[in-house]
Amino acid sequence: RSDTTFADNRAKTGGAVSAAAKVSLAATGTSFLRNKALQGAALFGTSITSVEGLSFKLKCVFEENVAENGVDTFSSSEDGIAKGGALYLYSAPRVAVDDADISRNSASQGGAACLVAQTVLDISNSRLRNMTAVSSGACFYVLLADIRAEMNTATGCTAGQGGVITLSSSTATLTDRKSTRLNSSHSQDL
Repeated sequence: RSDTTFADNRAKTGGAVSAAAKVSLAATGTSFLRNKALQGAALFGTSITSVEGLSFKLKCVFEENVAENGVDTFSSSEDGIAKGGALYLYSAPRVAVDDADISRNSASQGGAACLVAQTVLDISNSRLRNMTAVSSGACFYVLLADIRAEMNTATGCTAGQGGVITLSSSTATLTDRKSTRLNSSHSQDL
């Protein structure tokens, strides 16, 4: 178990961690607290080519991370769209999140917990609480991607559309004791 904490960091992308290309990252018991960025306040991951991908396991905490415009000297209010309050994942073969506490993250556009694009996200046994996205997907904004969620709880999440998930040209498999599969070729809110 790791007792690593990333707290109160700021950047244009990846407030705490930015990962790209041939990267494999396995975080266990790691806390990402109060980080800020335009995209991916806790972690910004793009063009990940390693088969192992990224994993967050055993009590990782993502709390009060904020994706918003103008959070640092590198970005301004006109500098892109703020998405991925905790995680911004674009083009990664696989991302696994298991037994995580994800709470009070926000994004001025979408995906307060996570923006997922061209990626497979497996999230299980996790608790998502009090996420806020001004636009879409308080917990997840999923674009051209697959999300597989098993045995998770989401409560107190708010967004302009998709209080928990907004899907766009994506697939979601939600499993508790039985499986529900949702496909969309357009936006679909859950």
